[in-house]
Amino acid sequence: LDVVVWLDAPNNVLRSRVNVRSQEHEIKGTAEAAAAAFIDRYRASYEKVLAAMDRPGGPVVLRYDTSRLSAAEIASDTIEQLGLLRPDTGRPASGGGPS
Repeated sequence: LDVVVWLDAPNNVLRSRVNVRSQEHEIKGTAEAAAAAFIDRYRASYEKVLAAMDRPGGPVVLRYDTSRLSAAEIASDTIEQLGLLRPDTGRPASGGGPS
């Protein structure tokens, strides 16, 4: 695993997105505090996994706030960041981009 693309947004944005979709979700229609607690637990779990992978040779993590960037902007930056990875190691040639 060379790269993780983390798409996230503030809790209120995520809750709103869940509520307007037709499919069911555990937090759909729940109170703001309950939804925030669920999202916070979910996010903390992923942070724990990513922290465990944060070592030499571990993946580069590209983090994007989907409430601030369009899908096109995220795709463009991701492609750019992937182009910066050295083919022999999967690691950034320099800098590394968003994280």
